[in-house]
Amino acid sequence: MHKPVSLALRWLLLSVSLAACGATTPLPHTSTVAIVPEFGAQTVQSVGAPRIQTLAGAFVTAGAFVTAGAFVTAGAFVTAGAFVTAGAFVTADPSVWTAALDLSTVPSGPNNTFTANGPIWQTVGLQQAQQQTPQLGDGITVAVIDSGIDLPHAAFTGHLSASRRDFLDGDDVPQEGGSPSDIAFGHGTGVADIILQVAPRATIMPLRALQPDGSGDTREIAAAIRYAVQHGAQIINASVASEPDADLDAALSEAAAAGVYVVLSAGNTGASPVLYPARTASGTGATAASTLSVGSSSTSGVRSSFSSYGEDLEVLAPGEGVATAYPGNHAAVWRGTSFAAPMVSGGLALALSHAGSAGVNVAARLSDTATNVDRVNAASLLPGKSTLGYGELNIAALVASLQ
Repeated sequence: MHKPVSLALRWLLLSVSLAACGATTPLPHTSTVAIVPEFGAQTVQSVGAPRIQTLAGAFVTAGAFVTAGAFVTAGAFVTAGAFVTAGAFVTADPSVWTAALDLSTVPSGPNNTFTANGPIWQTVGLQQAQQQTPQLGDGITVAVIDSGIDLPHAAFTGHLSASRRDFLDGDDVPQEGGSPSDIAFGHGTGVADIILQVAPRATIMPLRALQPDGSGDTREIAAAIRYAVQHGAQIINASVASEPDADLDAALSEAAAAGVYVVLSAGNTGASPVLYPARTASGTGATAASTLSVGSSSTSGVRSSFSSYGEDLEVLAPGEGVATAYPGNHAAVWRGTSFAAPMVSGGLALALSHAGSAGVNVAARLSDTATNVDRVNAASLLPGKSTLGYGELNIAALVASLQ
């Protein structure tokens, strides 16, 4: 029987979001699935445009558009549907605490990353890893099971697989639908671009299995996993959460048997335990050897307050203030475990393209080379238990281990 899933971002929000977004009643033997971003896109701007000026404490929600030249002060809160134009000055709302970041521009060249992500890439050792892996993910296909992607976005030019599928519309055009007012709008686009920022020559296989409001059902998730395996993906990225589901278990086992790596978000409950299906990544089950559960951390290695954790967590990756592509040739800043997971998927793609990866279980190697962050996470440690997995993603160490 299929069970409810969410994008492993804010589980406590799921029951409210499904009703508010008008989720359809599930068919017999299925359950609703949803992809619920932790806070939505925080800032949106045209790629390459002059910087949006924001101060720490500003917060721009999904569906709000802030154009270049606007100035948003500390504590300001811009809600969905708002449009702040150049020259506008948005004042403080002291109830808002999170920061929106300047996206800057996308530089030319093979290492196509937003400058706003510099501290993140420094944390995971991306520059060193890319220098040691000139293949940059070439020949590796990563399936992204999500809300679809913005197919014509410049970030994906030359990077999309001919194999692609929309499991909701039943066609081969997995275009991200909806509008900025939808809570999950842009989610799949952002996830896919993070993978390409880490592994710029990888190929993305876009698989749309979730609506722009985040709804869907586990039948589509399982079908997408099987499609990815059958069409040659080496890595699958899926940021979903649900109650245990036999069909989803079977699909994950089939991926493992085929040697396909699966990266799953741990969830955004801010508590223990890790959500299903990410918790299948640990232990000795059929999927454990090739599946990774990913939580979110800051660039200082501290577990993000919203990130799920526990004994089934395997690795952390930065998931706060991540700049990435957004539909319409825009860019956006996001937060959530959904945006930590694709960093791990990108790291796997980079490693798999390295000549030294032959015969190596790169998922296990990625875990083994993670940076231990227990010292800065005393509040997240439980007596006698490993609750933060192997530590924080270290792509430089992963690649160095393959030399």
